[in-house]
Amino acid sequence: MAADAPAVRKRPRRTRFTQRRTPIGSELGSASSATEPRTSGDPVWVLPAMYPPPTASKDDRDPDERVDDLELGGGATTFSTILGERLAPALEYPKRTMSFLLTSPGRLTLAAVVLIVAILAAGLSMSDSTNNRQQQLATVSSASEPQANAAQNLYSALTIADAAANTSFSRGGLGSAPQLRQRYDDAIAQATLAGTRAAAGITEVDSESMRNIATVQRLIPVYTGLVESARANARQGHPVGVAYLAEASGLMRSEILPAAAALYGDTSRSVAEDRAKLTGLPWVPLSGLLAAVLLLLFVQWRLTRRNGRLINLGLAAATALMVVALVAVSLATTLSWRGSASFGGPYSPVQTLTEARITAQQARSSETLALVRRQPGEVSAFEEAAGTIGDLIEESGATGEGAENAAEALREWRRGHADMRARLDRGDYAGAVEAATVEGAQPHSSADAFEDLDAALQTAIADARLDLRAEIEDARQASAALSAAVVLLSILATICVVVGFRYRLLEYL
Repeated sequence: MAADAPAVRKRPRRTRFTQRRTPIGSELGSASSATEPRTSGDPVWVLPAMYPPPTASKDDRDPDERVDDLELGGGATTFSTILGERLAPALEYPKRTMSFLLTSPGRLTLAAVVLIVAILAAGLSMSDSTNNRQQQLATVSSASEPQANAAQNLYSALTIADAAANTSFSRGGLGSAPQLRQRYDDAIAQATLAGTRAAAGITEVDSESMRNIATVQRLIPVYTGLVESARANARQGHPVGVAYLAEASGLMRSEILPAAAALYGDTSRSVAEDRAKLTGLPWVPLSGLLAAVLLLLFVQWRLTRRNGRLINLGLAAATALMVVALVAVSLATTLSWRGSASFGGPYSPVQTLTEARITAQQARSSETLALVRRQPGEVSAFEEAAGTIGDLIEESGATGEGAENAAEALREWRRGHADMRARLDRGDYAGAVEAATVEGAQPHSSADAFEDLDAALQTAIADARLDLRAEIEDARQASAALSAAVVLLSILATICVVVGFRYRLLEYL
């Protein structure tokens, strides 16, 4: 049975792996065939060559590029690789710069750049400050000061008109003296013109100054209407004319003059505020110049310790130029904006003399109104007003001919007023009116004395105003010259710094 059974030959054990699809499958098949001898009739197991053996591709790149590719990871295109390729050239310059600044030439270059920037910044800051002061001075000269002068002219014209109306009525009717009527009309016209000029300098429509001007302009026609009513009744011999004149004078004193006084106060404060801005030292620009000088001294000290050389001529010249600029600015500011009492003091002669003139006009209006009402008790305030006028003239510090004439006219007015009071107390009303209102009355005339006082005060105010405007113009021109000088000195100082460091840097070449 065993002999008849067909012979069954088992497959070689290694041939079980010949069906795996590997690149070396063919070699496995060939190896198994080689290990066992083949006999006749044995089946041949051959694997198809599904995966050909790899062949090396030809690389035509430069050897350095192949090495860089191997170092970067075999042509990787990750985000970090791309970012590194983009930023590597840009980061190279800061690295080189930092490396250079750590060297001695780099430190010298950095010190030179810092000094140049500090000097130019200080010089330009001072130039800008002086330019601003120059513009403020021009504003004071062209706007603030003329507006204040127009406001005081408005107040003076109103008081002159009221005094002229009272004087004319006390002498027997508003139409009895043509020269007084002409003075009244001129004063009203001057008040209207002064109000228009004062309003032209106001930029804010809703300001208090504009409301005061509107009040004056609105009530002046009401006042003139009451005066005309008093004049008409006086011509017809009606006693009610006194009541109309008293009402007109009351309107002037209670509403018109307070509004004009408030306007003058606002404009005077505006001039004082502008003056206060110009009287102070420019501390911020001065501190910049001082810092530049100290920085120059510090750098020279460091160079002396490092190099053993006592003086760097370029840096020494730059330091001298900045010191000159610092001293020039300090002296110009002190002398131009603080040295003059008429411009740097708390009260200028213009303002003080203007207050003296306003007080005198108020006293004159009260004096004539007391005559109209025949109330001698009201003239007792004259002495107090006269004392105030004398104090203001003395405080103004004015030494010209106008101030001297004003003081003499005030003394004469006091004598004329005393004569008027004596006659009024005796019941001599006609004599009192003559002493108070008639020019050339003997022994003393209040009218002549007041006219002389008002004219002298106007002359003193005009002289003080001319001095003030001249000082403003001088300060403006000084500011312009100082601005140009500081810029020029700063540029020269930077050139000296460059020259001073150039020779030190050439030593490293």
